[in-house]
Amino acid sequence: MASKDNSAAVSFFSFQDIITSITGIMFLVVIMLVLMVLQQGPMKVQQKNREIQAELTALKKEMKQIREVLMQLRRQAAEQNRRIEELKKLRIETLPELKEKWIRQLQQIDNSIPKLEEENALVLQAQKEQIDRKKKSEILIARNQSRSSELQKQLAALNDEIRHREEQFNKIRNVIRFVWNKNNPKQPVLLECSGTEISVNSIDKSFPRKTFAMVNDNYADCLAFCRSFPSERVYFVLLLKPSAFSYGESLSEALKKAGFERGREILPDEQTLIAAEVRK
Repeated sequence: MASKDNSAAVSFFSFQDIITSITGIMFLVVIMLVLMVLQQGPMKVQQKNREIQAELTALKKEMKQIREVLMQLRRQAAEQNRRIEELKKLRIETLPELKEKWIRQLQQIDNSIPKLEEENALVLQAQKEQIDRKKKSEILIARNQSRSSELQKQLAALNDEIRHREEQFNKIRNVIRFVWNKNNPKQPVLLECSGTEISVNSIDKSFPRKTFAMVNDNYADCLAFCRSFPSERVYFVLLLKPSAFSYGESLSEALKKAGFERGREILPDEQTLIAAEVRK
C-alpha cells in the first residue's frame, strides 16, 4: 500500500525572503536619502525631494507589480494544490480504467467528426438548393408580374370594350330595324306617330327631318306636307306608337285618298326608335 506524503506541495519561503529583502533595501535607500537631504542646502533639498519622489513613485510601481506577480503565483499555487489533492484521491489501480475511459471518449469524438462533416455538407447542399429555388422563384415572380401586367391591360381593354358595347346597347335597345326593298322604285318616307307629334323622316336623307305637333289629333299640317311629295316616287310607312292609335287609321285613309301607297308598323312602346336597313 502506498504511503501518504504529508510534505508541503509548494514552499513560499523564497518569496517571503524576496519581499523582506526589498523592504530592507527600501528602508536603506530612504535613510540614505534623508542623510543626503540633511547635508545639502535648501535648493538642493527641493531638487532631491523631487528626485526622491520620482524614485519613490517608481519603487511603488515596482512594488505593485511585485505584489501582482505574487498574487498570481499564489493563485497558481492554490490551483496546483487543488490538482494535487485531486490526484492524491486517485488510486493507482484505477488509472488504467480512467485511461481507457478517456481513450473511448476521444475515439467517440473522432468517430463523430466524419458524421458532423457529412451533416455540414448536407446543410451546405440544402442551403445551395434553397438559394437556387429562391432564384427560380424570383424569376417566376417576375414573369408572373409581367404576365399579370399584360392581363391587367387586356382586362382593362375588355372592360373598355364591354363599356363601349353597353353604351351602344343602351343606344339601340329601343331601336327596331326597318327593312325596305331597294329594287322598289319608290322611296319610303317614315311617319313616326305619337300622341304629341308626328316626325317625317327620309331614308335617303333627301330632306331634313320634319316634326309636326299634334293637338286634339289634328294632323292637317303633316298631311299637307305629305301631299307635297309625288305619289309616283314615294310611299309612306306609318310607325304607330300606342299613343297614336286614336288617329292612325284616319291618317292612313287620308294618305290613301291622296293617292299614296302606305304601310303600317306598330311600335311596342313610346321609347322605341327605327333603324333603317336596305334589303338588296
